[in-house]
Amino acid sequence: MARALLESPQRWLAVGAAGLTEALAGCLFPAGFASASTIPPLENLLIAVGSRCDLARRQVARLCEACPGFSIIHAMENDMARHGPARQQLIIPERRSSTRFTAEQVARGMAYCVQALLEEKSGQAYMLFLTGGDTAMAVMARLSVRQVELAGEWAPGVAWGWLDGDRHRPVMTKAGGFGDEALLMRLGQASTTRG
Repeated sequence: MARALLESPQRWLAVGAAGLTEALAGCLFPAGFASASTIPPLENLLIAVGSRCDLARRQVARLCEACPGFSIIHAMENDMARHGPARQQLIIPERRSSTRFTAEQVARGMAYCVQALLEEKSGQAYMLFLTGGDTAMAVMARLSVRQVELAGEWAPGVAWGWLDGDRHRPVMTKAGGFGDEALLMRLGQASTTRG
């Protein structure tokens, strides 16, 4: 199937299947992404977790427990003014998970916060980490991103690259319900040990 997709890419849109993603990557990059130059820049990190699934909440809890220096912004509670100047920022929908907002409302709120923070910190390159498909798509639309130029895989299932190929706009993405509970914690620890 991966080969058929690559033979006529304009006819297909591959989404959501980890096995298909791995097969496509294997066809496009048979040697893999093993070079040291593919280590993403993590000195400044902006994590946006729009997914409200249980696993995403547990990943956020582990991150906050292990890396208390992250500045936390609650997108749906309009507390942008209270974030600090930290190099590590975490945007989540709310302090306590609720069903007050639809997935679309959360995605829009998350995208607004990401854009505002990036504009505020213009001149500083931030690794943008987007969790949840709705959130990733909303953020990229809000930032007028047309494509992500892939650079590698930070962890299994966590792709990273450059927004529109711009080396000053690195991004990582993962599905909300994907990865083990310690995934965000490892990312946060990698960021806090650099720089």
